[in-house]
Amino acid sequence: MKQIEHSVSTLVRKIKRDERLKDYTFVKGFSGVEHPEPLTKYMIAVSTLDLDVGTKFVGENVGENLKGRLETATVKFRVYAPKNDGGDGLLTLCCDLSDAIEKCDTLNVCEDVKISPIAFDNDANTVYRDVVATLSFCVYEEVAI
Repeated sequence: MKQIEHSVSTLVRKIKRDERLKDYTFVKGFSGVEHPEPLTKYMIAVSTLDLDVGTKFVGENVGENLKGRLETATVKFRVYAPKNDGGDGLLTLCCDLSDAIEKCDTLNVCEDVKISPIAFDNDANTVYRDVVATLSFCVYEEVAI
């Protein structure tokens, strides 16, 4: 589990440093971080939605004294638009974010990236889109023969 948590955190750090995204504010999703009201600039809330630990092993043996298991993590980037923008730049930013996920995925663990339709957040009083990445990991463990 620590290996997956570390891999997800590393990927998110790389994405935050991507040249196209460096001017945007990233916050932890569900952290209770206060946001300006009204929102005056784009904000991206990052959260790990799901971690599915596989119960089935991949193959009998993937190497000498090793067995592997497939595990998936779902990471959501909720992109909020500033109140005065009306969401005009949301698609461009979400596409840049999607491209950054692909570019920063040096471990080749990203299976899928989806961009949601525009929705309205009553609490933030603004529109948003979600960029959701599904990551798959093959985790190995040593076994006695």
